[in-house]
Amino acid sequence: MKIGIFYDQGKTRRHAFVSEEDGKAFGQLLGSHAAPIHLEAADQKLSLTDGAKWIWNQVILWLVFLDAVMLDFSHLSEHVHEAARCCLGEGETARDWASQCLKEAKAGGARALLAGIEALGKQVRAARKKDCLRRLRDYVWKRREMLDYPTALANGWDIGSGPTEATCKTLTLRLKRPGMKWDRDHAACMMNLMAMRESGQWKAYWAQRAAA
Repeated sequence: MKIGIFYDQGKTRRHAFVSEEDGKAFGQLLGSHAAPIHLEAADQKLSLTDGAKWIWNQVILWLVFLDAVMLDFSHLSEHVHEAARCCLGEGETARDWASQCLKEAKAGGARALLAGIEALGKQVRAARKKDCLRRLRDYVWKRREMLDYPTALANGWDIGSGPTEATCKTLTLRLKRPGMKWDRDHAACMMNLMAMRESGQWKAYWAQRAAA
């Protein structure tokens, strides 16, 4: 399942939807759901994603008016901490290195983070550790345009997709009750009903249906 959610900076308004279709169809839904809420008219428009390439492609295709497309900071953090554990173990040294790298990423974006990765790469010798850092470096480099955290923070934008993650959990609660089994179509329908309720559109929708 793929979940999309639009929300304002104050988290007082949101609009969510769900799709069981492929990435291309999901991109079309992004555009169709953005239109009625007049997303293009907002003063500032920001996308936060987990960094998957297919999501990037659909976002920039269907939401061409965005001011920025950002990588969710928590997803970046997971990759950095994974590399830290691989190269420096499970202790405080690894946590300190990861924290410093993430701090530098907030202050200097991708360039600062890549510098930290390069510096550690000069200290490790094992092939496994070097390969781990290479994967992290490639991950960051391919998403470098999405790591402009200094600008985002200066503008007061979120760099974490907490509301999206919370909504994902809420929309799947009914599907995960004991003994329940769902096919994709009915699961998507149920999740979209939940999305409509979470978006504050429940009463208006059923009133419209009753009037029709």
